[in-house]
Amino acid sequence: MTKFNFQFHARHNELIDFIRKAANEYNLFVGVVHLSSQFNCEVFDNQNKDSFPKELLGSDNVYLFQSRPVLGADSDYKFIIDNPGALYIWVGTDDAKILEESRIGVISDDETVAFWKKVVKPFKKSMLKGAWVMNSFSGAKGFYKNQYYTFQAKTAYENGVKILQFAQGNGIYLLEQE
Repeated sequence: MTKFNFQFHARHNELIDFIRKAANEYNLFVGVVHLSSQFNCEVFDNQNKDSFPKELLGSDNVYLFQSRPVLGADSDYKFIIDNPGALYIWVGTDDAKILEESRIGVISDDETVAFWKKVVKPFKKSMLKGAWVMNSFSGAKGFYKNQYYTFQAKTAYENGVKILQFAQGNGIYLLEQE
């Protein structure tokens, strides 16, 4: 098994644009899982992709599939087991105060992981990288050259939006000098 994992900061509209472009270019199925008390996955394909949600919630997970996914799972874990090789997108919070880290990942065979890397590559290449990260508990600070973020994330930061790692952990300082 091979894995691919990529963390970044992007506004939800940018994630939606990436997902739509990838679905169109590679004829993919898109599954949006709304994490709530009851597991639910909404699937979009070439016949209904224009109705893809205009917004995502910070509690949503999005999956991209090369073929129609198996539905009927009662949990996110079961859904992943039933649909191996899907590209997973964990959507971070995006509001007027906070932009939380999002993640893209897959664990599968070499060929499937290579395919998903190809799908993600243009999105990743469009990003800026390098930022100061501060541990919110200890105050320790370091520069991470592979901290990825989009131009819109940078603009949000410049306008006062806090940039945080997933689960609202460490603070990210995109423009600060040591």
